Amino acid sequence: TISKWLAKQAKTNGEVAFTCGMVHNIGEMLIHIVAPEIAVKIDKFVESGGDRVALEDNNIGFDYVMVGEELARRWNFPVDIQQAVKFQNTPTTQEPCEKLTAVLFLAKKIATLQAEELAIEEISAQIPENILNISGISKDSFSSKLPELSDLSSGMEEIIG
Repeated sequence: TISKWLAKQAKTNGEVAFTCGMVHNIGEMLIHIVAPEIAVKIDKFVESGGDRVALEDNNIGFDYVMVGEELARRWNFPVDIQQAVKFQNTPTTQEPCEKLTAVLFLAKKIATLQAEELAIEEISAQIPENILNISGISKDSFSSKLPELSDLSSGMEEIIG
């Protein structure tokens, strides 16, 4: 939902962004199915501040981003979705960095900050301006629309709850 909300501001396809948001961590789910014991151990280290990608790579030889990209490829998702999944954690390493990748990165960042129950101003302050620029969203516009997110999340709670 956050990806779709950001896509509207970025003037890019909201349904494609929504799909990216839905599948971005499908690799993590598959790792939990294939190697549940290792996945649970990794989850505990991540909760303590560990880097999921590094932990998965060191313990099983691949990470959720690699698995997600491969699944997106095998499922014949468009290349822009495959690439957004691949570069979701490191958008500036994509050459050139695509708007969809920036939107997915920002959506993940916002979701993480919301989970920490930060105030809107604190969330805004922690959003990297260079990634906003790649997405085509100005910092001022982003900050002014950020209060809309509380309405989005409350609507999701009603649907899920």
